[in-house]
Amino acid sequence: MNMKKIIASIIVIGLLLMTSIAGVNAYACKPLIVYIDDDYNSSTPGWGYDHFDKIQDGVNNVLDNGIVKVSPGTYYENINIYNTLSLIGVGEGMRTINGDGIRNVVNITTNWVNINGFKIIGNGCEYGIYAIADNITIAHNHISGNIIGVYLNESADSTLFMNNITENYGIGLKKGIGIYISNSRFVDAIHNNISKNHALAQYENPSQDSGIGIVIENSENINVEHNNIFENYGVCEYTFSMGYSGIGLSIESSENVNVENNNIFENYGVSEHQYSMLYTGIGIVFDQSDNNNIRYNNIYANYQIGSGAYGGTGMAIAFSSSNYNNVSYNQIYENIGESVSFDITIELQGSYHNDFYCNNIFENGGDAIILNFADNNNIINNDINNNSGNGLNLYCGCDYNNVLYNNIVHNSYNGIRMFQSASNLIKFNTISENSENGLAIESFNYQSSENNVISNNIISKNMGDGVLLDRTNNQGSTRYNHILNNEIFENSIGIRIANYSNNNEVRNNSIRDNSNCGVDISSSCYSNVLYHNSFESNVNQANDVGTNTWDNGYPSGGNYWDDYTGIDSDGDGIGDTPYNISGGSNQDLYPFMKPNGWINLPPNKPTLQGPTTGKPGVKYTYFANTTDPNENKIFYKWSWGDGIFSEWIGPYDSGFEVSASHAWSQGSYEIKVKAKDTRDLESDWSEPLPVTIPRNRIIDNFILIFFGNHPLFFKILQFMFKGLQV
Repeated sequence: MNMKKIIASIIVIGLLLMTSIAGVNAYACKPLIVYIDDDYNSSTPGWGYDHFDKIQDGVNNVLDNGIVKVSPGTYYENINIYNTLSLIGVGEGMRTINGDGIRNVVNITTNWVNINGFKIIGNGCEYGIYAIADNITIAHNHISGNIIGVYLNESADSTLFMNNITENYGIGLKKGIGIYISNSRFVDAIHNNISKNHALAQYENPSQDSGIGIVIENSENINVEHNNIFENYGVCEYTFSMGYSGIGLSIESSENVNVENNNIFENYGVSEHQYSMLYTGIGIVFDQSDNNNIRYNNIYANYQIGSGAYGGTGMAIAFSSSNYNNVSYNQIYENIGESVSFDITIELQGSYHNDFYCNNIFENGGDAIILNFADNNNIINNDINNNSGNGLNLYCGCDYNNVLYNNIVHNSYNGIRMFQSASNLIKFNTISENSENGLAIESFNYQSSENNVISNNIISKNMGDGVLLDRTNNQGSTRYNHILNNEIFENSIGIRIANYSNNNEVRNNSIRDNSNCGVDISSSCYSNVLYHNSFESNVNQANDVGTNTWDNGYPSGGNYWDDYTGIDSDGDGIGDTPYNISGGSNQDLYPFMKPNGWINLPPNKPTLQGPTTGKPGVKYTYFANTTDPNENKIFYKWSWGDGIFSEWIGPYDSGFEVSASHAWSQGSYEIKVKAKDTRDLESDWSEPLPVTIPRNRIIDNFILIFFGNHPLFFKILQFMFKGLQV
């Protein structure tokens, strides 16, 4: 064989080997995109490489960061995703993954996974999607038929977007939850529909939370926005099945959760047996969760069916041991239950430093807001109306709360009720048209309601008492409360002090047009002090069969009574004879002649007129005038500028011009005058009036005339002075 043939053979063999190796490498490399269709088979081009009929095969064979595109069809499988990829539904029609009741439908254990465009049905699977990974995106999916629809565990920077998560269910001890976010951070749940997730309790004494739209547990910085969360429910068939059931959103041991612009409605519980549910049919539950925001949500028509629930039912929001949360600008309405004990719309149990701003809370069953052992909360600028229970109930052990600045509380049972609570501030509210009392402060069982301040409120048109101070059994006392600067009108009784309510202060209130009585005090009440109040047009001004004080002594004075017939001979604004309080021997010893007579202002700064020059030793007269805002009589004191002050001169009528005279020696002076009223309030000094008294020149003129008539004497004096100079 010659050399040329040998070389040619080597080249051919090399080419064949290269072609063979290239073909092997081509199929050994995973594709970036894989296509799945349940109609594919071995005759499909790319079968076994980038075309499969099972989603799991596509997941197993796609390159990292690749895409698995799934065509419409039904895929009966359980998928494990352990590599970074996007699982995308393509084509018209439904792409259904049916887990058929086995484990989890989709299980994700790696980061950066995207699942988009599937119907994920569990048929009883534990989880529709279970992810223990970061940067997970779950979007545009329909997830149903699982115990829990989506479970994110130890996940960060993940997103659930525009999913329909519905009819996930639990039976017995199983929960039935739409979305469960646990031990996670920086997760967004946005624009999802989460509905009809439910649970059926078939065992006695299960203590669990079930039938819940979203659960957030041990997590932080979670964003829940623009979701519809509705018709999630729990059903209980046995007694003593305790726990939360039929909840829209449950936040447990979490912080910095933002719940904003959601519709949370028609979540409900069914409980026919007594004590069968503790809390059922609730929009949002917070348990040991701090620093969260609930804003701009519509929370409505959450309810309970049946009369078996013992605790709060048909609630909008429940807080338990949760602090520093903000609830603002929400519309909360038509949440109604049928509780054995009481229905509640918003409850704070053992929760502190929460803020409720600018919410509209209306047409709910039971109390609109109830605080129980909850301190230092602020309730500001809310409209609370047409609720069947109390508008606001500080039920037990609630201290240092602020309820102020334009809360409007009307058409409820009691507008505001404080029961065994102390040191709360109720200020600048409008409390009206409630079917019982405007504001009730009550004590019970040795627990006093004390040191509360009720100030600057408008309390009107309540069918019972405007303000009630009472105790509900034979122990405890409602005491040391301060009712100040309120307008209390058109109630049955303006203020009623009953049943050992002692040492309270009622001051600076306008009490008018009450159909029964302005103030009524029972026989067991003592040491209450009432002064500087205006009583006008009440059918009965006041009735007091206890031992109480109706004035603050002289000159501070008592109250104004529009039916007082006494006179004021000394012009001090206080009547000369007492006003008798009906019902006993109490008297207002110093009744005022005019409304708000105790709001005494000092006289205005006086004006001063008179000559500005004069002669030594000659008295000149000066005139002063001023007015008193309260039309009290006026005294004047003069400062003559030479160290001499007059005594207080008067009294004179307001506006009457007065005069006084004074003489000076040679010099320049500034005169001033000030005024005071009959209650010892003094004005400022007037502007000073300068007065100049020149040296007397009469003697000088006499000497000139003498020397003019006797010139010889003038010359003799000139000679004598010259001799002295020598």
